[in-house]
Amino acid sequence: MINTGKIGQLIVFFVNIVLKEHSTRLGGEFIQTITSFPEVVEFHVIGGEHDFMIKVIVPDMAAYRRFFVQQLGEIPNIAKLQSIIVLRYAEKG
Repeated sequence: MINTGKIGQLIVFFVNIVLKEHSTRLGGEFIQTITSFPEVVEFHVIGGEHDFMIKVIVPDMAAYRRFFVQQLGEIPNIAKLQSIIVLRYAEKG
C-alpha cells in the first residue's frame, strides 16, 4: 500500500485508457484487474475520448516503466494508453 502522505517523495501519473471492446463481461474483467494493482490509487469511469482514468503512484520512473509494461501492457482489452505525469502537486486552501 502506498502512503499518500509522502506524496512529495513519489511520482504521480494519471493514465487515460481506451478499451478495444466494451461488453459488460470485458469491462468488468478490466475493472477487476486494474483495481487490483496496488499502484492504482484512484479509478474513474470517464466520458469523452477515453473510457477510464486511473491515478498511479510509484516511487520512481523505473517502477512506472515496470508497471506500464508488465501490468498495464498485459491487459488484453486495452486499445490505447496515455500517461500524464504530475509535475507539481498543490493542495487547495
